[in-house]
Amino acid sequence: MRIGAVIGAGAVLLPLTAGNALASAANGQGTTDGKRIEVSASVPELVAADDDAQIAAACNRFTRTQICQKVKLTIRLWVNRKIVGVARLDMTQAIVFSTTSNKFRETLVVRPTVVTGSARILRTVGLTASCGQGCKAKASLPRGKAFRPGVSIKGKATFTDGVKQRKIHRSAVTNTFIYVAPGFTPSISRFTWRPGVGHRCDNNLYFPEKRRYVPGCVIPRFTPTMTTMRGLPAIRANIRRIQTNGPDHYGRPGSGHPLHRLWNAGKQQKNRQTVCGKKVVGNPPQPGLECDEYPFASTEEGGTKLRPADRGTAWVPSGGAAQAGRADHQGIPQRPHHAGRRLLRVSLMP
Repeated sequence: MRIGAVIGAGAVLLPLTAGNALASAANGQGTTDGKRIEVSASVPELVAADDDAQIAAACNRFTRTQICQKVKLTIRLWVNRKIVGVARLDMTQAIVFSTTSNKFRETLVVRPTVVTGSARILRTVGLTASCGQGCKAKASLPRGKAFRPGVSIKGKATFTDGVKQRKIHRSAVTNTFIYVAPGFTPSISRFTWRPGVGHRCDNNLYFPEKRRYVPGCVIPRFTPTMTTMRGLPAIRANIRRIQTNGPDHYGRPGSGHPLHRLWNAGKQQKNRQTVCGKKVVGNPPQPGLECDEYPFASTEEGGTKLRPADRGTAWVPSGGAAQAGRADHQGIPQRPHHAGRRLLRVSLMP
């Protein structure tokens, strides 16, 4: 985490621990006399989780469709250069996206852990949310709630991204928590923050079974793992062998070398022929076998793009789903992964 700075609407400069997140606070005028409010926040950096279950077990993580972040907010009330009250709040934000909808939702749980002195006069005013141009947000949080240690205050927000067909919209959720301290300057204060990762909504994928384009939203910074080959023993073994023995472990989770989808059918076929063509591998050693390559011909890393130590082939049973790693007539086990994770034809990034 890195130390940054917050400049509130009242021009008070305050310390902030903020990772990659944006945070700001509206505070009182910068005088040392009278009654004023000072706010500081700790906004941790988010790390990628292995799966959604890990997010439930520990916050400050994200997956392809979920974000959980816990912000620690400290509010100090001053009277004539003396702190007369302190409130410490744990604010847990959870955002859930859908790969088959342009609608997503958020919950916010504000849990006071410490409330002393004059901070007992603090009350909630509400919550606002936004999600960028063309996206509608509606947020709510109970008004007039006092801060009581251990007593949670729950808010929520819903979002609808108006992304058009064949278009992409990149943005991030921004929240503002509003509270009041009667008699202090300012009476109504605001704390604004956003997660350390943004999201992408698109309407670029056509679903044949629905006969229409279906929008969806994901977190593109998260690299998804394809698991649809688990039911294909021969191909699975070939993938594991190359991922394990290859110096750079291409495609293995955590290796830092993910595979990238290749859309061009001509290039897919060329990748296939350069490593599994008859002129390269010859005839199968026995009937009923065919060549399977890894990395897949349908990836940018396919063919001979990588050095020999990071790629390879194997003879596997031919026909049907056994051809799952192939670009020409396999595709079936790959397609649910690509559509389910919304891997788009926009760049080499996932």
